[in-house]
Amino acid sequence: EGKISDVVQDPSQQAPRLSTTDPNCIDHYGFIHEQPTKSLALNERKQIHQEIKRSARWNKMLKKSHNTITRDNEKLRRRM
Repeated sequence: EGKISDVVQDPSQQAPRLSTTDPNCIDHYGFIHEQPTKSLALNERKQIHQEIKRSARWNKMLKKSHNTITRDNEKLRRRM
């Protein structure tokens, strides 16, 4: 009693991991590097997150303004 006999202790009998890539080798864009990448500073992480949100808002605004052609809309498109 109290023993778990069905736990596999030998690592060779365990199922292989789906990926052999070290998670530290994948950067924040999803690219895989040969050497482990340095982790991002908190500020850099926040900045990247803000850029992603900002671009999503821009794309949403451009999709909305796509149907109506106005002078402001043309200025906005040229600015992009």
